[in-house]
Amino acid sequence: MMILRFCALLQLISVIASQAALFQTPAIQSVAPGSTHKMHCHTGWLAWATVQWYKRQNQKHLQLVYVVTHYNHPSGRFSGEINDKSTIYTLIISGVQANDSGVYYCATKEYSTAPFKFGNGSKLLITGSPIIYLLTLPPEDISGMKIIPLVCLVKKVDPDSFTVLWNVSGHITGAQTDSGIIGSDGTYTIRSLIILPAEIWGSGALCKCVVQINSSVNLLSESVSSQSGIDYSPCFTGCIFLLSGSLCALLLLLMVVLTGRRRCRNRQTGNRKRGEELKDSRAGAQENATIYARLVVNADSAL
Repeated sequence: MMILRFCALLQLISVIASQAALFQTPAIQSVAPGSTHKMHCHTGWLAWATVQWYKRQNQKHLQLVYVVTHYNHPSGRFSGEINDKSTIYTLIISGVQANDSGVYYCATKEYSTAPFKFGNGSKLLITGSPIIYLLTLPPEDISGMKIIPLVCLVKKVDPDSFTVLWNVSGHITGAQTDSGIIGSDGTYTIRSLIILPAEIWGSGALCKCVVQINSSVNLLSESVSSQSGIDYSPCFTGCIFLLSGSLCALLLLLMVVLTGRRRCRNRQTGNRKRGEELKDSRAGAQENATIYARLVVNADSAL
């Protein structure tokens, strides 16, 4: 009986071990360029003397950045350390750069032929002086629209220390803000979307994006309105492809609907003009046409 219980216990331990994931700390960290950052992989007794660290950016493939062992030397800006009990394997990044942003995963094996076990991930965000971009459509595209979308892009920010608000002619309001992405340059970017009725936009309402940092410092974007004469050339069209998630879907749906309506109106106007031209051409053809008639000739009996 004791042997059966012992065997059952061993089987239970093996099942638990096979389902265990490595625990990583910190889960998310924002650091400034040039600093040194450490992230830890808590392996317990699962590690087989080696822990590999991978980086992933924007849903791309995993990239091996460093292998932490008792004998490895630093590789460029990457190095590692192991605690005395060999249960925590740490990745160290010196002189952090913007392209170090991403999610880092540690991986190890229980023994040489076992499959890899991966950690739960540690997100590294590179921050700095925030940069704010206010995007809107060109005036020729806004004409005739019933609702006007405005987008605020905030780059190089700590996602846990700021809030995006909108100031519309002195009225402070919130808006839809996404969870943010890591851009191609490695910086963390947040997007906020506000939709204005055409009546408010056409009245000359002054709109600006307000970034509130630590509930005390407010950073303001440039103001924009229907009468401000802002330079639209580099804005909305070029930056829309940087958006993702619900904001992107909402904006694309909005643009498709409005473009479809405009094309429909143009098509109806064009059909009406072509119908009038066809009618005029038919009338002109009738006026200039040659009229043929049958002539009846009676022969003169005297001839």
